[in-house]
Amino acid sequence: MVFSVTLLDGAHATGDDVARLAPPLLDVLEARGATVHHYALRGERLAFCQGCFECWTTTPGVCKTRDVGRHLAADVARSDLLVVLTPVAFGGLGSTVKQAIDRLLGNLSPYFERIQSETHHQKRYAHYPSLWTIGVLPSPDREEELLFQEVTRRIGLNFHAPATLATLLPPSATAAEVKARFVAARDQFFPEAA
Repeated sequence: MVFSVTLLDGAHATGDDVARLAPPLLDVLEARGATVHHYALRGERLAFCQGCFECWTTTPGVCKTRDVGRHLAADVARSDLLVVLTPVAFGGLGSTVKQAIDRLLGNLSPYFERIQSETHHQKRYAHYPSLWTIGVLPSPDREEELLFQEVTRRIGLNFHAPATLATLLPPSATAAEVKARFVAARDQFFPEAA
């Protein structure tokens, strides 16, 4: 069975602290035989969600805007794992990644259900990917770390992710440290691999 991954690369510029994480991450994922759909968002034409709800009512699951957001939503719907590389901003996702996540709204049903005593959208599809967020935190900040973990958990809950994981890295992390963290985290999603 092929393990499918969609990677949202939210680096703001080539060579920044987030962008340098993509190559070792791709190596680690592909070493286990994963098929990876890599979206370097800084180079994509991606409109903001208009909040028109046509992806719920008129063209279920398909955004009316003809850009990379359509392909992104389709790849996420078919993936086993959604990986998000992002700068951490006030404990949350970077703006480009948030824009891409908003465009996944059509992957949910417009109808609601109760999950953990809260109201959330029902599933549109039978299968949803697990979620792994990888954030670069400019300097140690325990409150931001906790908030990033909670944001990851909440996104996973909203998008019916069977598992979630938040990994935070400092900009100073060496290539060896980054790779070791990625291997340990990846093994949570590929438990049967040696």
